[in-house]
Amino acid sequence: MKSRLERDFYPLEAVFEQAGLKEESDQSYTKAGLVPWSVHVHADKIRKNGYHFPYAHREQDWLGRVYLPKESLEASLGQELGHQGTELVLASQSQDVKQVLATTRLIAHAGGTMREAGFLVAYSNSLQALKQNYSLGHRIFEFDLNLTQDGRLAAVHNWEGEAVTSQEWESAKTNDKGNRQAQYISLFWEDILKQMEINPDMIVVTDTKVQSKSRAEVEEQYRILGQAVKELNPALADRILVQLYQPKDYAWVEELGMFKHYILTLYASDLEEEAIAKTLVDKSKILAVTLPQKDKRLTDSLIDQIHAQDRLVFVHTVDGFATLSKTLNRRIDGVYTNNLLAKDLELYQAVLDSQKSFDIEVYRK
Repeated sequence: MKSRLERDFYPLEAVFEQAGLKEESDQSYTKAGLVPWSVHVHADKIRKNGYHFPYAHREQDWLGRVYLPKESLEASLGQELGHQGTELVLASQSQDVKQVLATTRLIAHAGGTMREAGFLVAYSNSLQALKQNYSLGHRIFEFDLNLTQDGRLAAVHNWEGEAVTSQEWESAKTNDKGNRQAQYISLFWEDILKQMEINPDMIVVTDTKVQSKSRAEVEEQYRILGQAVKELNPALADRILVQLYQPKDYAWVEELGMFKHYILTLYASDLEEEAIAKTLVDKSKILAVTLPQKDKRLTDSLIDQIHAQDRLVFVHTVDGFATLSKTLNRRIDGVYTNNLLAKDLELYQAVLDSQKSFDIEVYRK
């Protein structure tokens, strides 16, 4: 008979102790840090700072020790869990951002869609959307960032009219035009960084809306972006992908010396197909190129040229399973999405592997 560890059930208290959590009361734990953790274990889920990690089954030994599924423990801690014999092994998730991009394949656009009974809310860039989508399995999040009147980066797709002050944004609620009763907590860039502290495997893609700005304005916005990282925790830069909008942005931003990874996103660029691959040659920190899914420049030839330089190709925005299947079968590496979840990617892979549910060749044409 297999042991609990061999069946992927791990002792809750031993795992939490190794992860640095301290039991405060029965099934309630805390972890000190720049952003403290507050963790509660319920009969069917783990809750951490408002994030939820459900599980279907738990076990208990004759000493009363609780054992939980490995998958739920890993999700709640943002770390990989294993064992050597009876010894527990807790390790950080891969910090190779390019590898995570290549394997995860989904980027939650604007924090991902907020799902409520009877309606969906996209583009909210809200704390609720982040918490819900992280709890549902997303680990890479894109956020729209615009400057307030007094120079802070607010998570908002576009201002409705003039930019507001940071004080006004802090007290504001993000509303959905389709459902005025829906109100969500607005975020600043610093708030997003704090959520990264809570979730050690969370990766963020920035969309700073600097496409039509001067060099001085571009540099100032990226300086504000980088300064917040430096002040909270410089190590967070390992998990941040800064979107660039023109090849010239690379040199400008590199002069600041603040960032480690970039995505070249070309929805606002008129760069011709033949020039896109060439511009990557001397820009080693660009890990991926992103284009709109129906962009005429997105040819098989361009995909091959980008892959030949060991870079990834992403497209936006993909929200249906059929479009996801068609996109990935073009050898595109991943998508920005409002609605899709990891389970949709798993279904795609299962269909691809089995070749039984439908003729996958339809999606290659």
